[in-house]
Amino acid sequence: MSTNTVTNSTLSAARKRDEMLEPYEWKRSRTVLRREGASNRPDLVDYRPLIEGLGGEVIEVSATSPNHINAMDMEQGYGDGENPVVLKSEFLLSLCEQLMGSGKLSAKEKSIIDRCAAQCYRDYIRSDYKGTVPTLQDFHAELLRQPEPEARDVALAIELFTEGSLNTFAKPTNVDTNSRILCYDIRDLGKQLLPVGMLVVLDSVFNRIIRNRRLGRSTWVYIDEIYVRPEAA
Repeated sequence: MSTNTVTNSTLSAARKRDEMLEPYEWKRSRTVLRREGASNRPDLVDYRPLIEGLGGEVIEVSATSPNHINAMDMEQGYGDGENPVVLKSEFLLSLCEQLMGSGKLSAKEKSIIDRCAAQCYRDYIRSDYKGTVPTLQDFHAELLRQPEPEARDVALAIELFTEGSLNTFAKPTNVDTNSRILCYDIRDLGKQLLPVGMLVVLDSVFNRIIRNRRLGRSTWVYIDEIYVRPEAA
């Protein structure tokens, strides 16, 4: 068999596989059950009845949802013994890069973000992680208090996600993250919010793992349809 024949056969199989997966790609956070020989329209099983039947909490995350997850939530012990502000500063740098575009943050802007992160968490950490947790709106306000024009550029770039219509991660958390079982439903996150939403949800899961470890509990994390890449959605 020639090399061209093998290549064409491989490409044909890949295209067929992609066509079979295509109807499901927007169904993040759902499981697809498909009987052999059935049509391309899958039977979908929502996790909500199972989670709620077990006494868990389903958190729907989208731009129009009333649910909010604070991107700056920080559990006591965040960082596993390392400086929590340093790790949260790295998280905010990643968040700002997602909002402003990869590689668009200058060295000056990174330094300003790091400084503002430390300022935002200073009182919260000094009070032994009690009181009000800072939010992205507090972070935005801190940027505007800085003297450098670069700080105002960063503030303007993230304004849509802090003060604008896509500010779902810029407010205090208003959902029960203490439930024994949590399900984060991100299927309705639009293209603008999806990269940011993935970061925030994973950080929220990280906070829960820290809390459970402090209580001597194990944490099981299940990610459905992990093969669906955000950039392909």
